[in-house]
Amino acid sequence: MYNGPSDIQYSAVKANWVLGRMEDAGMDVKLIILDACRSNPAGRSWRRGVSGGGLAPMDTVKGSLIAYSTSPGQTAADGSGRNSPYTAQMLRQMPMPGQPVETMFKRVRVGVQQETQDRQIPWESSSLTGDFYFGGQAASQPVSKDEPQQLGGLSVLGHVPGVEVWVGTDRIGETRSGSALSWENLTPGNYRVTARKAGYEPWAQEVTVVANRRIEVVIDIKPLPEPRAVKQEAEEPRSGIPLSPRKPLIVAPTP
Repeated sequence: MYNGPSDIQYSAVKANWVLGRMEDAGMDVKLIILDACRSNPAGRSWRRGVSGGGLAPMDTVKGSLIAYSTSPGQTAADGSGRNSPYTAQMLRQMPMPGQPVETMFKRVRVGVQQETQDRQIPWESSSLTGDFYFGGQAASQPVSKDEPQQLGGLSVLGHVPGVEVWVGTDRIGETRSGSALSWENLTPGNYRVTARKAGYEPWAQEVTVVANRRIEVVIDIKPLPEPRAVKQEAEEPRSGIPLSPRKPLIVAPTP
């Protein structure tokens, strides 16, 4: 425990030495978090930075990230509770799964700025080349509000009007001459497009929807074949004796 400035001078560990030891160990990801950006580390009050106040920026090595609780040359708040505003925000964000370390520090910065009314702005110096997650990688990443989901669509054309069109189990309408049926906001993947109309053969096709594109589908529906004409034969009597052809009846004039 440090009780005064002399303890800091003679007992504290240099941050550059810690970074050098991690470099010697061959670590791919090296993180240093400094919540000690005060002019007087033994003090317990808020101070805005003056000339020479706060911590000076450190040089980073490859694969390292150094996080400061405030911007270079500025001092940070201790807060009124057990933890400083910076540490309190870190404790909120660290356990959340699926957050890359860069995203986590960005959210910490937003939280500290809101809590201190922009008097304290956390800072990072990074040369990271790998990925790191304090809370672990999420099994399935939710879609970010800042990054809308990539969707696709279909444009359905038909040479025959009045054909009912279905995409999967959804009826999207009937074809019309000179216009296409549109079906938007489809998740990329495979869909079955079907079409039917009385007097025509059923039609179906597998279609692959691609993100940020509208796929054109042309319905080539064909009419049912004409029924064959049935030749009727002369009816035979029940006795089995064939009927002889009828002869024309000739009527002689009366003298």
